[in-house]
This record gives sequence, C-alpha cells and structure tokens, in this order.
Amino acid sequence: MLLAQVKPKSLGSPLLEGSASSGSGGAALTYSGRVVQMADARQASAVAGWLVTTTTRRAAGIPVKRVPRRTAQEVTMLVVRFKVWCKPESIDEAMAAFRSVIEPSRKVDGVVSFDIAQDLADPNSIVATEVFANRAALDRQESLAVVQRVIGLLPNLVAAPPEATVFHVSSSEPWGS
Repeated sequence: MLLAQVKPKSLGSPLLEGSASSGSGGAALTYSGRVVQMADARQASAVAGWLVTTTTRRAAGIPVKRVPRRTAQEVTMLVVRFKVWCKPESIDEAMAAFRSVIEPSRKVDGVVSFDIAQDLADPNSIVATEVFANRAALDRQESLAVVQRVIGLLPNLVAAPPEATVFHVSSSEPWGS
C-alpha cells in the first residue's frame, strides 16, 4: 500500500522523488531508485518527505539547517499517574508520608509538575500526578531519600498493590490556547 508520494514543487525540474509504502514485510522507503526497508511505516513516510525536501533545497542552493539528532528520551516528557488504595486505618499516616514527598520532589531539576491528592470518590485512595521533562528527571526524583522512605512504608499502608502508568508526551499546550 502506498503511504506517501512526495514530489518537489516549483524549484525547477524534480530532482528527486520519494515514496513510502507498507506491506506484510514492514515498510519501504524509495528514493532515487534506492529502496530502504524500514520497520515503521510512519517513519518511512516522514523520511521520504525529508529526503525529497532536503535534496531539492540543496540542489537549488537553498541552505538546509542541520539539527542534532536527539533520542526519544530527550524529547519526550513523561507524565506519571500513581494511585494507592490505603487501609482505612492507615490513611492519615499515608497522607502524611506522601505530603512529605511533595516539596522535595518539586525542587528536583526537570520536575515540571508534582501533585498528590486524595481521591474525592474514594477517601482511602491517594493519586499522584507527576510531570517530568525527561526520564533522567524521573530517575532523580525517584532516588530522593524521602521517596525511598515512603516506598518502604507502602507495604504496611496499602490494601492493594499500587497502580502506576507512565505516559510519554511529545507536546503540550495550555488549556484554551
């Protein structure tokens, strides 16, 4: 199946054409008569567009800015949602323990946002929503002594195993923008 076909516009005659296609064997990128096998169809389509644009611009004498390659870890923010269900007799101790984590965590370089709250629908549940600039920031926050102390307390405070989800976010914007 043809995913994308890219032809340069009005910079003279087409110097290069590219296309990306996918099939049962993965994806393929075709440009200048060469075929490159790729595992990801979206990546093949994006690379086809980039190659055509870059090659055409260079041939026409238009400067092409080189951007250093960055890993997905460097450009992806992480949002962590962490929830615990506390034993009813331990909720006050759990709230105090989690409260002690908030201020030190907010001071960690790369912590964008760090909030912990009690679930309004279930007073024995505590939910943390944490936003990190990258994985290194998450690792720094998790290595804090106060965080390790609270993690050590969890087996005595919780009624069920904690639930944690890490979301990888590539962009964000303020609400209403």
